[in-house]
Amino acid sequence: KSNASVGEEQRMKRERIKSRQAIRSLTWYMTRFAFIQGTLSTFAVLILGKVAPSIFTTDPLIRTHLNALIPHLAWQQMLVSFTLFMESLAVGGNHFRLLAVGTTLSTYTAMVILSRAQSIVDIWSQGIVALFVGRFLTATLGVLELNGVFEPICRLLFGRPLFRSRLQTK
Repeated sequence: KSNASVGEEQRMKRERIKSRQAIRSLTWYMTRFAFIQGTLSTFAVLILGKVAPSIFTTDPLIRTHLNALIPHLAWQQMLVSFTLFMESLAVGGNHFRLLAVGTTLSTYTAMVILSRAQSIVDIWSQGIVALFVGRFLTATLGVLELNGVFEPICRLLFGRPLFRSRLQTK
């Protein structure tokens, strides 16, 4: 290789490292933000859940169902918060195909679970959770790839990165 091509490779490697550092910093920042947002949403639902059923209905049976549902909705706020933040990072890394496949598989899984649901609590505690867990895991794979987690493993196993670099260099 010529000195120019070696120099260009080294420059590109430095830029990739700098980009990865920026991605790791953004990932850490957004993780903290998602935790805070999810926690606040969870507490808001728990607090409002004590009065909300009586605002929406006077029917005691519906209130009973709503009161049983509120804790599930409250704790799902954390899952939804982390899912949406991971998906936004994965979208920023151009992982659209990965997200589409993950959302499709999660939706199918949720539909199977929902078809067996016996109550509104089953729907929210199982089906909706399955949908968001699948989306979260898929987006997390994309974010881990953006952070370079898989690169050493793939270089060891395959002699090269398995994923095409999503990081743009100048």
